[in-house]
Amino acid sequence: MSLNCTTLLQDVAVIDSLRVMVQKEKTKIYRSSDYFVVGDQVTDSDRKKMVDWCYNIVDNCHFDRGNVAMAMQMIDRLLSKPGFPVRDFLNDRTEYQLLVMAALYTAIKVNERVEFESGLIASIANGLYGAKDIETAELAILKGLGWRIYGPTSSQIAHHILLLILPKANLDKSTIGYILIETQFQTECAVRDYFLSTKLPSTVALAAILNALDQVDSGVCRDILFAFVTHNEYFERSLSDLLVARAGLAYIVEYLSFYEWSNDSNRTLDVGFVGDPSVPEMPSLANRRAEERFDDDITINNVSPCDVAFWPGYNR
Repeated sequence: MSLNCTTLLQDVAVIDSLRVMVQKEKTKIYRSSDYFVVGDQVTDSDRKKMVDWCYNIVDNCHFDRGNVAMAMQMIDRLLSKPGFPVRDFLNDRTEYQLLVMAALYTAIKVNERVEFESGLIASIANGLYGAKDIETAELAILKGLGWRIYGPTSSQIAHHILLLILPKANLDKSTIGYILIETQFQTECAVRDYFLSTKLPSTVALAAILNALDQVDSGVCRDILFAFVTHNEYFERSLSDLLVARAGLAYIVEYLSFYEWSNDSNRTLDVGFVGDPSVPEMPSLANRRAEERFDDDITINNVSPCDVAFWPGYNR
């Protein structure tokens, strides 16, 4: 089999997987909505702290960070579901924490090739929960989601898009590496933010990619965008959502500028500082939207050449 034929078959497989993920994210069971209400004991700040805690666990266990995205997507989908006793968990931080721990346990169990027992993750809680508590919460998650736990994440979609477009752009290895690392970093950042969790994963994925492309020269940006538009027929063409997601990610990354680069030059979230009072709490995008007319400002004023190239029919 020739190299061109092999590459074509690989592209077809990636395109098929991408199509399935984008179609799946639009179905009701895989969508998340705004589930916090005024008066809940649990807030988006508590959600962010639990995401950081999950990243800390997977990093220390040398597990894939995609487990955190999968776990939080399960939580967001579950708490968005009509008929689920949402307030029972959002009015009790102890119950909410247990639910997130069980979701992470489930994600690790199905994705990692290691034995990961419920008692192990329960032991991390310093006796607050037992193995039986974790397993009971896990069953509640599985039943609540109808056992549909494999929702597409922004990181997965971004990875598939880049598999398609990067080989078709004339880029050196260092530029490719930078785009991959920066896109991955931004999708990991997005998991922390409640506002972005209500957006389609494909929208967040595209926002992360375009933000990464903005940091390389415009010629490269044009090459990659041209390569991508040939595979763009599946995506929601909502420029306003894309712009909000792009600005939201840039806002998050700006506030996370005090994170360190790891020794192997891969940009990763170092969450060892959690609980350190010297580190400022990052305001949520939801709060910024309310205070600064976040959507309107971004949509009207912050359209970049990349955005216009990506949506040729857009007219300011």
